[in-house]
Formats: sequence, structure tokens, C-alpha cells
Amino acid sequence: MSNNALPNFDLQKLMDEYGLGVVKDVSKAKGGKVNEIWTVRVEEETVVVRGVTKGRPRSDIQFEHSFIRALGRKGLSYRLPRPLRTRTGRSVVLRNGSYVWVYKYIEGSKARPSRDEVIAQIAHAMATVHKAAQSISLRYVKRPF
Repeated sequence: MSNNALPNFDLQKLMDEYGLGVVKDVSKAKGGKVNEIWTVRVEEETVVVRGVTKGRPRSDIQFEHSFIRALGRKGLSYRLPRPLRTRTGRSVVLRNGSYVWVYKYIEGSKARPSRDEVIAQIAHAMATVHKAAQSISLRYVKRPF
């Protein structure tokens, strides 16, 4: 674990707040203009810590969580990052001026399909999400500017 992989807040304290146990390993995802993402291995599982860029409102995360829950209620067959809750029931916490949330790591596939297969899979996933989204109502609605 390298120091550049660590967030600018106490990661162990965050894991304790979520009741996840001792941090065993941390790696930071590359890129990301809106989010900083760390994969964190704790005692029993691996989770993802997602920090939203400073200045982004909490309402953006609430909209995203509302949308994820609504898609789940529609029976979407894709695994989505469902927010975990802290011991006090919060799904989003503020750390050093940025909002942070945690979800269970979703294992990806190591298969390397062709470019055309990937495009077809993405198109199918997007169509499925759009179809499901047509009939949902959200608790938190993101207003256009």
C-alpha cells in the first residue's frame, strides 16, 4: 500500500463507522474527474470507498442512490453499487469537505470480448436501464441548471 493511494481522511475511522473492520489493503483507482475511488480490503470482504469531488452537492449523491434503488426495484439484472449504511444509518458522510459513500466491491470479468461485443453489451445495458427508468419515480430528483 503506497501513500499516494490513501485518501486525505482516516480510512480506518471510516471503516469503523461503517462497521467493516480492520483495513488490510487499499488501492486507488486511476483517473476520475468527479470521483476519487479506493478499493479497500477489510477483514471479511472488499469494499469501494467513493469520494465525490469537493464542491459537488450532496443532492447529486442522493439522486444517484435514489436512481440505483429504483432500478433495483424494477428488477434490473445488472449488479449496481448499493450504498452501505454507517452504524448510525447514514449512507453518505462528509470527510474533509468531500462527501464519501461506501459499497461492496463488484467483481468484474477478466474475459476480453471483442470491441463489437463490448459495444453490443453496453448498448443492451443502456437500453435496459432506459426502459426501466421510464416508469420510476425518484425521491431525490436532480434539477437541470
